[in-house]
Amino acid sequence: MPQGITTTWNDYARDASDIADPMVRGMRESCVGLWVPTLGATGNTLFDVSGFDHGTLTNMATATAWVPSSMGTVLSLDGTNEYIDCGQGASFEKPVTSDAVTLSMWANLPDISSSNRGAFGKHNSSSYGYALWINGGNIRFVAGDGDAEVYGNVVQALASHVAVDEWHCYSATYGHPYAKLYIDGVLVDSHTCASNTGIASVAVWELPFKIGAEDYVDYCLQGYFGPAVVSDRAFTPAEIRRLHEDPHCLVRKTRFMLPVAVAGGAEDYVYPIFGGHVHRYGTIGAPVFGGHVSRRV
Repeated sequence: MPQGITTTWNDYARDASDIADPMVRGMRESCVGLWVPTLGATGNTLFDVSGFDHGTLTNMATATAWVPSSMGTVLSLDGTNEYIDCGQGASFEKPVTSDAVTLSMWANLPDISSSNRGAFGKHNSSSYGYALWINGGNIRFVAGDGDAEVYGNVVQALASHVAVDEWHCYSATYGHPYAKLYIDGVLVDSHTCASNTGIASVAVWELPFKIGAEDYVDYCLQGYFGPAVVSDRAFTPAEIRRLHEDPHCLVRKTRFMLPVAVAGGAEDYVYPIFGGHVHRYGTIGAPVFGGHVSRRV
């Protein structure tokens, strides 16, 4: 069991074989990176649950980087020079070989109006690689090979799709020729890419995979960062919805979706975690231990 994960969470899935749900098991098997800060603070290292590439907290004080939230323990990024460096491991080449990728992250962003903010991925200004990033108030996804046409193939969501200071699940998939962007499990933009668009080898730039920054360190993300995953295939819409329904589905042995009555006679779906539960929808939650996590902060 990775450092920081409490032994009281008996439902923790050490690997894909522990997961009962066939769909989620297939998702876990395709992971080339899986970082779950909500499993607990782990000092200067953000462990990769998939076992490939642990992240190193960069320009971050461990005493203040790990903070409590309604999502659980998460990482706080200052938007100036803080980010997590996940290295240049061979696992990040797998989306190049498959020419397909899924990126998904839970984040709480106070501001997305900045002209450029790296968010999550391995990407440079020449449009090589794959990444989620922020540009001029838009949430963007790019998967490219450096071709001049790539920027015409970027999919994006306007700031009006999301509310700031709330937790949202940002997901993107690329499986040639389709690029798709989802927010909270809902497709918000898609594009049929040019025939010559693909994912170039990310090794040639000698750049690491980063959480919270682009290739230029001054393009750093401000906000809070929760569970995140990279896969070497394009997840289906149903798989993307699952990442939103349960932020911890990829590290959980069993699937919890228990209908419960809520105010007004409506029905909510509850996902137990750490002795508490996760609401698919709802208002501000108590701390995750013995409380609950909700989609909103």
